[in-house]
Amino acid sequence: MNQGKYVPFHFSFIPPLSSNGINASQYTNGASFSILAGMSANERNFTFASISNVIANEARGLQFAGISNYIGKQGQGVAFAGITNITKGTYKGVQLAGITNYSAGESRGVAFAGLNNAINGNFKGVQFAGLLNTSKDITGLQFAGLLNIAGKVRGVQFAGLLNIAEESDCPIGLVNIVKRGEMGIALTYDILGNGIVSFRSGGKYTYGIIGFGYNHKLSGDNKTVAEAGYGVHIPCFSWFQINNEFKVTSTATSDKPFLNASYSLLPSF
Repeated sequence: MNQGKYVPFHFSFIPPLSSNGINASQYTNGASFSILAGMSANERNFTFASISNVIANEARGLQFAGISNYIGKQGQGVAFAGITNITKGTYKGVQLAGITNYSAGESRGVAFAGLNNAINGNFKGVQFAGLLNTSKDITGLQFAGLLNIAGKVRGVQFAGLLNIAEESDCPIGLVNIVKRGEMGIALTYDILGNGIVSFRSGGKYTYGIIGFGYNHKLSGDNKTVAEAGYGVHIPCFSWFQINNEFKVTSTATSDKPFLNASYSLLPSF
């Protein structure tokens, strides 16, 4: 750490109205408390601002801001912001943001955001976002309400709708676009009269199922059928595996709409 000038405690109203004056950006602080916003070169233990913390180089310990934390190089510890955490280098620890966490470099730990986590480097740990997670290679877990995007995944991707990756053995989503995975189209018909064309996509162990079709046995004008579910491969030999599929089928007839849940055990060669 390029420490420069050091003070054990820094108080600020808003730059340059602070105990470090107009040179606040050149100081390393043991702890900082800012009524509105604070600025420093480095922070070692605790940093608080009701609006924003701006740290030019490195931050360690706890950074708490009502709106945003900005770290110019590396961060380590816990960063909590009402809206966004921005780290221009790497971050190790826990990042909690109401909207967005952004790291330009490799990060590890836990990244929790109400909307999205955007990691431009590799990530190790857990990413949790209400909408979207992005990173390069990831080791750990990606959990998103809508979409995960990554390079090589060593762990699990879970998304409400879509996972995208170069490699991912365990994607859990209705649609999984994995470059080194598998994708296929299936045509099925059951005793209820459902004829469905479905798309199956995933990795070595898990895959998603989404499909649409028609039921000729139903009464009413609308006889369309929708299907969604998840599957699990159980490898037995290099040439044989058992597929376990959990599916929900929905019909949208005007007379009697209903849902049907099913489980299938399917040999695959």
